[in-house]
Amino acid sequence: GKSVLIRRVNTIILEAVHSGGDVKKTLGALAEDVALIKDMESERKSIMQQQIIIMYIIFFVFIAVIVALYKILSPILYIQQIGAFSGISLQGGGPQLSIEYFRNLFFLMAMVEAICAGLLAGEISEERLVAGIKHVLIMVSVTVFVFFIFIFPSELSVEVSIFPTEVPID
Repeated sequence: GKSVLIRRVNTIILEAVHSGGDVKKTLGALAEDVALIKDMESERKSIMQQQIIIMYIIFFVFIAVIVALYKILSPILYIQQIGAFSGISLQGGGPQLSIEYFRNLFFLMAMVEAICAGLLAGEISEERLVAGIKHVLIMVSVTVFVFFIFIFPSELSVEVSIFPTEVPID
């Protein structure tokens, strides 16, 4: 009852029966058409899978470029904050760009890319925008993971303290 194709086939068969046409020829033509439609649908899904794989590759390349840009910009901005490079002062009258600015900018760019590419992947694969939620979750998770590994921690330290150090015995 939910398949549009089956409803169309049933309607055509009923019309052939009611109009007095050759049901055998109608069934043969319908079988060929249904087989052709199924083949076209499987080919379309195959092509769409390739497009989704390409979208994921583009997303990963984008993340890699952002990480590389951050790693290149970090030393340059650090030298700028110090104010001298080989005796040449870089202190100008303009605003100073901080590494935190670029860190946040790159993170927001990656999040926008993940959300948009994920929604588009869902639209391409299943022809519904809501289907992109799973792709969005995958891409956002990868983005957060990559940023926490490569960009966010300038230093990582863990300190554990247990209070009180002595347990009073009553």
